[in-house]
Amino acid sequence: MIAFQIEEQVRKGGKLGVEFERMAKFGAVTPDLWMINASKEPVSAGPLLRATESALNPRK
Repeated sequence: MIAFQIEEQVRKGGKLGVEFERMAKFGAVTPDLWMINASKEPVSAGPLLRATESALNPRK
């Protein structure tokens, strides 16, 4: 779940290096707090569900 959430944020943010550095600088905190800083959302299945929906219903 976390990988999908990070991937979605990197796609929104644009540049992988800039986004990764921003996320990595936050430090040792709880996963939920880290994810809120990284993607502005707590850890959730939302990005995984959106990716699943997109794969099952490709745009025409």
